[in-house]
Amino acid sequence: MVSRQLKSDTLNRYEWILRGLNAFAEERDVRYLANLTAEILVEFRATWQEKNLTAVKKLDRLKSFCNFAVEMGWLPSSPAKSL
Repeated sequence: MVSRQLKSDTLNRYEWILRGLNAFAEERDVRYLANLTAEILVEFRATWQEKNLTAVKKLDRLKSFCNFAVEMGWLPSSPAKSL
């Protein structure tokens, strides 16, 4: 993400959501990105305490990460597309 010249605040926000997703996935024994499903992401989103605009922005970051994973060839399609 650094090569995309993102500001440090933006990178910190991505790190924050990805740390949360990683911890959530570990609790559910999801070890590989390829095993991430829309259902798991819906469960992850349900754990958020943020509301309104903050939750929307957080969801946008999650979708952006999934789209990035598709672009990199890590996922065949985005599990967050239907969220």
